[in-house]
Amino acid sequence: MKPLNIVITAFLLCSCSKHTARPVLPSTEITVVDDLTDTFTLHPIADPILALFDFPDAKNQSAKFRLVVVTDRLLNPSVDMTIADGTTTEENNEDQEIDNREQIIYNFYDMVRHGVTEFPSRYSPAGGSLKHSECFATIASELELLAKSTASQRTLIVFSDLLENNELYSCYTDDGRKLLQMHPLKIVHLLQKRCELPKSLVGITVYFVYQPKTRELDQLFNSMVAIYKQLLHERGARIVIQADNKNFQP
Repeated sequence: MKPLNIVITAFLLCSCSKHTARPVLPSTEITVVDDLTDTFTLHPIADPILALFDFPDAKNQSAKFRLVVVTDRLLNPSVDMTIADGTTTEENNEDQEIDNREQIIYNFYDMVRHGVTEFPSRYSPAGGSLKHSECFATIASELELLAKSTASQRTLIVFSDLLENNELYSCYTDDGRKLLQMHPLKIVHLLQKRCELPKSLVGITVYFVYQPKTRELDQLFNSMVAIYKQLLHERGARIVIQADNKNFQP
């Protein structure tokens, strides 16, 4: 009978561990970069971004929303909003409220809407534009954070013309524009000297959202976004370029 007791004990231990294991739930992390260095046609709108979280089909997921602005500085203001997964929020539901999870999701939506509307306005320049811009350094820093994230869905949405204007490189000088057209690889090296990108961006989707006001700005943006494509594609990122802020295809 002794061997039988050992078998039964082992079975009970395995059975118990299965019941106590926490389910692996999906998670979504979305970062929005909003360029405040000039007056742009498109800026973030909350609801199309919230749709990417897809809470109706994954209401028990954990989620994080982060908003950072591009200014004339390397260190920029940001704000973060998070929601724990459904298992965690249910464990914390001491009053046993039936609609507890729905209320938490609603509050998260409300925080994101408020953040998208109010946060950038605190840092918008009085004259509508700044003399310098640090687009690449800001984008690279946010990609570094996303690369370290363990979220199952990671997205970066960039609202910017991508035009650099700092001591290493400027898209606004004649020499800078010639360099962009004739020797884009040199700009690749200059940008990476400014701020290094993560070695791997596999699993990250990057949206570049911009609506040019003139043909010249359209050409400059496309030249700069081609450089970003090269840098991000070779690291495994998925890239989407659009002139619409009302819809994002996952």
